[in-house]
Amino acid sequence: MSMPPPQLDPGKALLKSSAALFILAPAVFFALIAVMNLLSDSSTTQAGDCVSLGDNDSIEVVDCTSTDAEFTVAARVDGRFGGPDAQARCDVEAPGSPYTYISRGDSSSYILCLKSR
Repeated sequence: MSMPPPQLDPGKALLKSSAALFILAPAVFFALIAVMNLLSDSSTTQAGDCVSLGDNDSIEVVDCTSTDAEFTVAARVDGRFGGPDAQARCDVEAPGSPYTYISRGDSSSYILCLKSR
């Protein structure tokens, strides 16, 4: 008569171990940072949106009722433009928009024609 194999100890569940905390916590943190960056990305900015200037010459879409709303986007023009060219394009696309925001990204470049609030 043969004996049954010995019972194996399954140990702690992976998610209950302290090692999982050191692996999952940074992964969750970086995922949240990525989602926040996507949500505040100015690449989705359209005419009619309200924006505020952030750090490092960045722009952030804000609620138009917010006291942070500094400018209203009068027009968005996709393409690569430089300083005087950008303002000239805004003069055509959105007359009376004295400010321009130029975004030059790897995947998309555009200008925002801005009016003070």
